Parts: sequence; structure tokens; C-alpha cells
Amino acid sequence: MAQNTNLNIAPYYDDFDSEKGFLKVLFKPGYPVQARELTTLQSLLQNQIDTFGQGVYKEGSMVVPGGITLNNDVPCVLIQNSYLNLDVENYRTALDGQIIKGSTSGVRARILFSISSTTSTRNNITFYINFLEKASDNVTSTFTDGETFTCESDITYASTTIAAGTPLAQLLNSNANSRGSTANIGAGVYFVRGYFVTVTDQTVILDQYGTNPSYKVGLKVEERIITADEDASLYDNAIGSTNFSAPGADRFKINLTLVKKLVTAPNSADFIELLRTNIGKIEKKVERSDLSFINDILATRTKEESGNYYVKKFKVDARENLDDGFNNGVYQSTDTTSGGVIPSESNLAIQLSSGCAYVQGYRTERLSTTYKDIDKPRVFDTSLNQSLTSDFGNYILTTNQHQAPTTYEIIELRDALTSTPGTPAGTVIGKARAINFSYESGTVNTQSSVYRTNVIDTQFYVKVIIRLFYSF
Repeated sequence: MAQNTNLNIAPYYDDFDSEKGFLKVLFKPGYPVQARELTTLQSLLQNQIDTFGQGVYKEGSMVVPGGITLNNDVPCVLIQNSYLNLDVENYRTALDGQIIKGSTSGVRARILFSISSTTSTRNNITFYINFLEKASDNVTSTFTDGETFTCESDITYASTTIAAGTPLAQLLNSNANSRGSTANIGAGVYFVRGYFVTVTDQTVILDQYGTNPSYKVGLKVEERIITADEDASLYDNAIGSTNFSAPGADRFKINLTLVKKLVTAPNSADFIELLRTNIGKIEKKVERSDLSFINDILATRTKEESGNYYVKKFKVDARENLDDGFNNGVYQSTDTTSGGVIPSESNLAIQLSSGCAYVQGYRTERLSTTYKDIDKPRVFDTSLNQSLTSDFGNYILTTNQHQAPTTYEIIELRDALTSTPGTPAGTVIGKARAINFSYESGTVNTQSSVYRTNVIDTQFYVKVIIRLFYSF
């Protein structure tokens, strides 16, 4: 997929056209170099890279792993928005990455990141933390409601410095400790719109104060043109310092931002899904490069050599949809099912466990147990005086039936028909065990009607004739 930004407009006039088949821009002495030629030169080279990249990677494929992880149990503390009549928001971001210590509990923790009171759904500044140690073996690793905390390093904001060890914020007087969920992506490279784009280390909050998130998480693709007005480093620095009267060339950039979407939201062209979680359980996760035609070649080889097979078996089970406390149901009455509806006693939840298989040569993996809502059968029909039969492998057809065999009864196989029903004739040539008896065709209860007897453990006798010859 090529870039969406059209550069064949003022002031760039990039008139590159792949259908013309141009491979180089050939500059000549005595002819002025045009700005559009320099831009087209880049487009020619980029087209070569794009063509190669599409042959190896699929759009949105991970090239250099910037692995994505789900953290659905991140400790956090809620802070009073002001402390000693000073707005904590003034130095909130300065605390990111710093180590704090509770004045009462003695608990130490590192602040990972924070959100403002306007962003918080509880309208309080919240610090997401990683506990380092507890005060003693008799104290749990949590802060105490209402206590103040200090920072182990000096905090500087604007022209003010808060010295290390000085109380700088106070927790809420009640329910100050909570837990949230986040997703994180490490630095890496992804193949996007013909470019190999760098992704920075990013974190997105899924649920601020919940540990059972249900979202799609991925990268939002945004194409931008950066000018010197946005980035001062683009001004001319030929004299060793920035010349603000001489802006340089603009830059084309692709931003990849980690975002979340509702599970029910459709994927769009500007979204690369990397992770899907349902009620805190991972259903989908990108862990390796998604190759293009090379993957098809490998899949064909795997299929021809091994066919379809599983590595880790999938297990299927049927459970009650609504949990009444005794029926091993899946959902509470306050939950929402994976199908996005309210749990109901009239539904079943079909459970499919995690597993891994190769289907048509392609690796297919389910990372967690998932459930599918289906309606319980609530309509039935009645049929009277009907014969129900089933196929059980080998069978024999008989006429002039005298008596039906019972299930698993051993019956004799003879080499002659009897003229008197109930009286066997001929010689026994084998035995078999009857497992099913049913009507096949013809008029019922007549000598010409045909019945089917399914048999197992059939054994035929072998008749050996020994002839002796004597010579004198």
C-alpha cells in the first residue's frame, strides 16, 4: 500500500509515475537542478524499496520486533489535586520515572506515568506505579490512605525546585489504592505504506481503574508533512547556528501511535491491530513478522509434507451462559458476553480452549479460551410410530425373517437356506455379533420384506481338506 499523501501539488510537484518506468534522474551539466527532480529522485528510490518490501512483508508487518505486551494489573494511587494550596498538576509530569516513598507506610515505588485530574474518570490525579519494596515484613506493599509521600530526588518545574525528602503530595483519604490495565509496545520497525517506519516505546491505558479490559490495541498510521514552523531544526544552519530567516526543505513523516479501539469497532486502513483482549484475556497477539509470498511458499511445503495437524489440541465444551452460582456458568448477570449481549439462561456458551494448529500449511493459534453464544433449543416436534436406525459399519440383508436378533447376540452364518422357519439347515461357516436390526424395504411382516442386521466381530471358519495318497 503506497502512501496516501499527494506530493504532486505546490510547492513540491513530485510528478513521479511508476507506469512510465523511469529508474533514474540523470542530471546534466549546464542545466539547473529542479526541486521537483530532487523530490522525484527520492520517489524513484522509494518505489524500489516499496516493491522489494511488498515481496517480503505484508502491509503492517513487524520487521524489527517491537513486541507488544498486556499489563492488566498495574498498581496506581489517586492523589489529592492540591497539596498545601499548591496545584499538583504543576509538577505532575516531572514525577514520571521518579522514586517516591510513603511517609507513613514507608513503601517505596517508582512512578511509571501519570494522568491528570481532567483525564481521570474519577477526577483525581493518578500515578501508575511499580512497587519496589515494603517497609517491613509485617506491612503490605501498598500506600496508606491519606498519607503524604516524598521523592528521593529533587523535582524541578518552571523556576521552582522541591528538595528531595520534602512532602509534595497527599493520597486520597479513602480508596486511594487501585489497579488499572495498560498495553505497551517496545521500540521496533514496521513495514507501513512502502516504508520501514520506526516505532518508539509507547504505553496506552486500557482501563484506568479496571483489570479486565476488552479492546483492540494497535498502531494508528498518520502521514504528515513537517515544516520549519513545527521543527526549528529544519532552518538553515550553514553558518553553524540556526538561521530563522532561511527555512529548509519540508519533511515527510509517518507517525505510528499506539491506540485502543472497542472490540466491536471495525478495523480501518489507518489501523494496524497488534493485540486483542477480551475480559482481560489475550485473544490475538502479533509476535512475529507477517511475511508475504514467502509465507505462501513455506505453507505449501508444509501442507505437502505434513497436511493438516495440531500442535496443541483445541478442546470444546458447552457451558451455561448465565452463572447462577451452581451451574458452572461463564458470565455474571452484570457482565457482557463476548457477543456483546446480556447473559441469558436461554443461551449456551460454547467454550473453545487455546491451541495451535497448522491448517493448509499456515500456523493458526488461539492464545486464550474463548466463548461463543448460541441459543438453546426451545422448539421440539413429535413423531409417533417411527423407526429410528443408525449405520454401524458392516451389515447383511435378509428375507423370510423368522425372528429378530437381540443386541450383541451371536448369530450363526450357514451355507444353506432352510425350508422350515426356525429350524436351521446347512453347515455353520462362521459367526457374528449383531449390534443393530432395522427394516430396510418391502412390505412389512411378509416373507419378501428385507431387513438389515448390522454385525461386528465377524469370523468365518476355514475348512481344511486333507487327502492322503498311498503308493505301493
